[in-house]
Amino acid sequence: MKKIFMGLIALSTLSFAAINLGTATPGTNVWETGSEGKIEIEGFVTSTVPIIKYVVYSSANGDYDPNGDKWNLNDIVVAQNEQDSTMSEAPKKVYVKRVNSGNSGVDPLVTEKILFKVNVDPTFTNLTNGGGILAGEKIEYSEVTSLLSRTTLEEVIRNSGLTATVSEYGEINVGSNVYRTYKRPQFLHSSNGVLEFNYVKNTNFENLPLTSEEIRKVETAFATKRAISNLSISVIVN
Repeated sequence: MKKIFMGLIALSTLSFAAINLGTATPGTNVWETGSEGKIEIEGFVTSTVPIIKYVVYSSANGDYDPNGDKWNLNDIVVAQNEQDSTMSEAPKKVYVKRVNSGNSGVDPLVTEKILFKVNVDPTFTNLTNGGGILAGEKIEYSEVTSLLSRTTLEEVIRNSGLTATVSEYGEINVGSNVYRTYKRPQFLHSSNGVLEFNYVKNTNFENLPLTSEEIRKVETAFATKRAISNLSISVIVN
């Protein structure tokens, strides 16, 4: 027992000898009676950035529609009077929502602010929507022809037999006059993450009109349906 006890004393002495507690200094982690000790704090502050998946889709009632990956505006009828200026049926709305954690459905937006941008044919250099459409805002285009591509409008002109040009606003010009329709297209960001398409009265309808014969030629050319192309909606989540 005595030998074991002495061995423990020797081991303990060696352990303490390996620790250098330095000189006692106030304001450090080694100090004397009557002084104050101090220990510094180190560490990091970080965050886990949430990765959230979003989906944009067209829907009749806001429920997710797997077939809503394209926005069908239906047939838009261009005409000179209110009764004939119609759409074949009211278009669906576009919705932006979160994808749920199981990738099996959608959840409402929480704090996100949605910005919609309408992308028309980029060759129409005078058509812009600024920085986009925030909730409660809208953008209107002077003519429904602004939604078509330049290539499509040039084909309409060729088929009409008119000597006409396509303006940088996506309009059909005959000399200094413009082919106007009674209604024009409007994109309305009605509530955060919900975009609507409306066909509203054209406040420029009576400005720079064509003759009745010129109008007839243009509308005869439009009797063959013209597909909307080069048109899309960009979505930015802030």
